Amino acid sequence: MTYQPTQSQIARLKKHERSILSRPASQPDLAYLAGADLPASILAGLNRPIWQLLPAALFAQLSLWRERAQARQRLAALSRYALADLGIDPAQAAFEAEKPFWQPHELRRADRLG
Repeated sequence: MTYQPTQSQIARLKKHERSILSRPASQPDLAYLAGADLPASILAGLNRPIWQLLPAALFAQLSLWRERAQARQRLAALSRYALADLGIDPAQAAFEAEKPFWQPHELRRADRLG
């Protein structure tokens, strides 16, 4: 599931970006915080109170945990031959599949170990 902004959110981001681009040189430009390839409009939501950001952060975390749980179920269901095709050691796959959903993935292909 991906996040799709509403039309009003897009309009606000564009308005904010125009205001940043028209800002006098005496005011600091915070675009560098977003990275060289990203527009400054990425930073628009960061000036909101933390209580407004928490639902989105909670939803993102729950989505990540769900994806991990589903990926580990699919990994546990793979046959020994499918794991060999993927270059994954069966013992390592079993260890990864047994991990709880809140722990990050550490699975590596056998040809890329070391």
